[in-house]
Amino acid sequence: SGLSVLETVLEHHPHLQGYYFNFPVHEETKNSVNLQPQKRWKVIDANPFNPWPLQTDAILLPRYLHYWDDIKCLQILKQARCSLLPKGVIYIAEMVLKLNSPIGGLLDLNMLIETGGMERSDKQWLTLFKEAGLTLQSKEEILPYLSLFVIRNKEE
Repeated sequence: SGLSVLETVLEHHPHLQGYYFNFPVHEETKNSVNLQPQKRWKVIDANPFNPWPLQTDAILLPRYLHYWDDIKCLQILKQARCSLLPKGVIYIAEMVLKLNSPIGGLLDLNMLIETGGMERSDKQWLTLFKEAGLTLQSKEEILPYLSLFVIRNKEE
């Protein structure tokens, strides 16, 4: 989950503090996770499609954007871009569909049926980043089915 990613980052970087945006997974659902803030992180209930209530140096979106179709995903990416401080970075961990590979096909179908979302290819991700006013700084394959995109505001 996104919270475990945040806690791991904070554990390895004691000088940082974080905010966990309690975004819904489905547009129709309310924020259902009842979290108690910790010393180094706070919970913020927010709607990912509306302006986010703070600006920050870094945003982590681990395995969240695949829940949404391209239109909603683009809205989220634009809100993330608007929430970045100058020289800020967005980290996105998502599955990347590869041409001529069955890996991810069933999950892609599952996402479509359950949430209207989808898994995406590199080309689809790059198109979304460009449309959101973002540019790819780097991409690293973390696992054979999971990649980490590091993106920045296109204007920087």
